[in-house]
Amino acid sequence: MKNKNFVVCVTGKSGVGKSMFSKMLAARLDFFYIDIDKIGHKIYEDKKVVEKVESIFQQKLTDENENFDRKRLGGILFSEKDLSKVERFNNFTKSCMQSLINKELSLHKYVVLDWILLPKTIYWKRSDYKILIRPHNDEERFRHVQNRDGLSEEYLRLRDCAGIDYEDGDFDFVIINDYQMSDFEENLTNTKEKILMRMRNKYE
Repeated sequence: MKNKNFVVCVTGKSGVGKSMFSKMLAARLDFFYIDIDKIGHKIYEDKKVVEKVESIFQQKLTDENENFDRKRLGGILFSEKDLSKVERFNNFTKSCMQSLINKELSLHKYVVLDWILLPKTIYWKRSDYKILIRPHNDEERFRHVQNRDGLSEEYLRLRDCAGIDYEDGDFDFVIINDYQMSDFEENLTNTKEKILMRMRNKYE
């Protein structure tokens, strides 16, 4: 990513509303929106990527119609005891994802990146504005994800434990989402103003 880009990073736990916020913020700023989770899905459209991942775990990862089976991969990752294989998988898929993200960054100067693991990527320190979205309470967040994805609360809590512990001090702006649209709109307006000010300081 070159310095010519102005990149906004939005992160937070699953179900906190970061994707909706990121899309709306990008639209108001006229920025290009990148959902890195979808980039992670897109890489498996390349058969060579699927074959490479299959070779790492020595298991077939496509269904009877030769479509990539993400649930099967998830089960393998959770049960795999050979951490060297998991590390090889992580390094390989990270490289594939970075290639696609870098391509988009070469095409778009102003970008909003959205992902739960953004603080662990190379784009984090290079970004111009960092936003954390926290839930008003986890119970409401869990209900939202359960309704959306059909996942159990137990699974969600285990996934949270394996995730990132965000520190408010690492961010330019922290939003508490109480799932009220009026507050959501106010946060969008405030964030947009702060980002435009940061842009003026960078490019003037």
